[in-house]
Amino acid sequence: MRWVLIGWMFAISAIAYLDRVNISIAGHSIQQEFHLDNIQLGWVFSAFVAGYALFQAPGGRLADRFGPRKILALGTVWWAVFTALTALVPSGAANALWILLAVRFSLGLGEAVVYPASNRLVSAWIPSQERGLANGLIFAGVGAGAGGGCPEKSGRYDSPQPQRGAAPGRKGTGDGVGPADQGPA
Repeated sequence: MRWVLIGWMFAISAIAYLDRVNISIAGHSIQQEFHLDNIQLGWVFSAFVAGYALFQAPGGRLADRFGPRKILALGTVWWAVFTALTALVPSGAANALWILLAVRFSLGLGEAVVYPASNRLVSAWIPSQERGLANGLIFAGVGAGAGGGCPEKSGRYDSPQPQRGAAPGRKGTGDGVGPADQGPA
């Protein structure tokens, strides 16, 4: 049962990381829709990090007091709500930038509980001689989440010039996955 919990924590870790980086894929579209310059978009990206950093220790304290299961459940519902709210910010609103900042900051608050609560879970459920492996598996979710952003589907790797290692006669990465790799140049 304890390794099932670690598997779930791997999944939560992957989703949390995907959730925090997926906005970068949409960054250009967000800039256009909300008429943001690069500095303002940077503020939106940084708002998440500020909430995340500020709530790490309080999130750990909450996991100590109320238990990791309750805090992880609350955290995942919280970040699901604020992820949805990110998409619901009206582009025509005069204060859209401030709404985006508040929503991303709040999203960071919810995601901040993941690793303190997972460490609490590991300390309660995993024998000390297996905690390194358990934490390694949980943090492997970060890599899985980062890879789940599917940059090849976003067109970020498309290039009008063939890239090093690209298949002859094709442009893009040469891996045959991205839209630029789907036909002859």
